[in-house]
Amino acid sequence: MPSGGSVFPNGGYRFLDVADPAQMKQGLDGVSLANFVAAARGALERSGATLADVGYLCGIHMKPSMHHALVAELGVDPARAAYLDDTGHMSGVDPLFALDRAARAGELREGELVLLLAAGTGYTWAASVVRWGDDR
Repeated sequence: MPSGGSVFPNGGYRFLDVADPAQMKQGLDGVSLANFVAAARGALERSGATLADVGYLCGIHMKPSMHHALVAELGVDPARAAYLDDTGHMSGVDPLFALDRAARAGELREGELVLLLAAGTGYTWAASVVRWGDDR
């Protein structure tokens, strides 16, 4: 990172630079699918659910081939998986944006389990599970 740490402890360039995009893409391609699935399974397990319980998927924007592979690996109906093809990648906001769109469009069913998937710089993957609806 060109900012922070011992190089620029109190400022400096405040943006992430990818020095070798091809190398980063190659590295991510090899591990992303498995890590998204592992994050999803972990979040579902902690929620007392399984992949079979997922009713809707909201993930980050990714290339179409990765999205299709992920949907297939998770066993989610492709019609129940948001794909942000008109926005591009906006970072961690992607799954929340997809969730908001699905809710506004009336695509979420009362009581269904929604799986949110995200990833971050530094090769990190995360998942959250939401039970949709007003269950008071």
